[in-house]
Amino acid sequence: MMEIYLKNDYNANESYFDDIWVGFGSIGTRYEINSSGDITSVTGRDGNSETTTYNSMGQPLKVKDALGGETDYEYGRGGEPGDNPNNNRLLREVSPMRSATEYEYDAYGNVTATRIGASDFSADTAVSAYINGGETAYGNYGTVIAAKTDAFGQSTTYQSDPQTLQTTKITDPAGSTAEYEYYGMVNTPTNVGPLRRVTAKSSTGALLSRIGYGYDKGELSEINRGSFSYRFLQVQNADTTETVSLGGVTSAKDMMTTVSVRAGESEQVLARQYYDKRGLPLKVEYGNYMAGTVNPQLELHAFYSTYDVQGRLAGTLLGNLKREYTYDHEGNLYELKESGPVTAVTNFRYLVSGQLSEKIYRRGQLTGRQTYSYDRLNRLSGNEQISDYMARAVRSRYVYNKNGQLTAQSYTPVT
Repeated sequence: MMEIYLKNDYNANESYFDDIWVGFGSIGTRYEINSSGDITSVTGRDGNSETTTYNSMGQPLKVKDALGGETDYEYGRGGEPGDNPNNNRLLREVSPMRSATEYEYDAYGNVTATRIGASDFSADTAVSAYINGGETAYGNYGTVIAAKTDAFGQSTTYQSDPQTLQTTKITDPAGSTAEYEYYGMVNTPTNVGPLRRVTAKSSTGALLSRIGYGYDKGELSEINRGSFSYRFLQVQNADTTETVSLGGVTSAKDMMTTVSVRAGESEQVLARQYYDKRGLPLKVEYGNYMAGTVNPQLELHAFYSTYDVQGRLAGTLLGNLKREYTYDHEGNLYELKESGPVTAVTNFRYLVSGQLSEKIYRRGQLTGRQTYSYDRLNRLSGNEQISDYMARAVRSRYVYNKNGQLTAQSYTPVT
């Protein structure tokens, strides 16, 4: 049973609340909220907290994570956003490693350029040396992208229909193009229709490929490329007599999709997939068999799934391997049970930021544990693994450069 508590510690107006406590057994997350309704502190199940301070407009100015790292934000000021591209918009963000990213905008609020500052680990503030993070140009009053330029000066241009705003042509830095054609939709204000054909050409104009798309009642039904055709057939209320029961959930099949490939006069079914009324896949049959015939091995290649009321995966079955999934009240996977050839249970624990912090597993008579640690930029910095079938624990460490690229990885046995 989940319980929610509201506290009014800091104001006399009872229409506001300052704290929220959400509890589920021994699992809980504590939120502190100011009188403007902004969340100022989040404390997770492990006691780690993240705090946020805001300006008068409710924009975050500083976020302090559980490790003490601080992220700072700076905004433009003065008037409405339309008066100046930078007014009231995020201009600069400084990470816990004191690496800064700056943003530029057009008059419509689109980010047109970014500059990324090199990290200076010895200084308290970010250095002034920046690298180009790329630029984007917009057309048609800021509604469509006209060009993108990466950090190396390579540009990709885009052409769009001025009425439907659909992309009609993309030219990459090498001069190769992709042209897009669409079906027209009659009796609609914009005549916007689904994609009909994509034609790719080299920089010299030579044809590289042409892919066509077909639809049935608004759903993709066929993809054509050269002499091959991939077909998708949907049947409503297909075989609704069969139900799938896994993970404490029972669902009835409601719709079937058949995927087949056709080459000339020959057509071969690749898979059949069944869905419930929510459109979630319940059963997949896959194998090689000709249309109109039944492969006796097909049922040996059937994969079953069920989902809870939130649409999260509750259970799967492949052959005699069965898995059941349980989630905590924040939606994180809490427990995974496996049965079949081997019985196993795996439990997961998380930081307040939602990152996986610990994995504990029991497989038969064997047990194991794996922990994860992160740096101030939320990158994986290390993990340690120990189990009954390992002579010694193994500790891994990861090192990144100032651009965020992994530069070193080490494995050390722990005595």
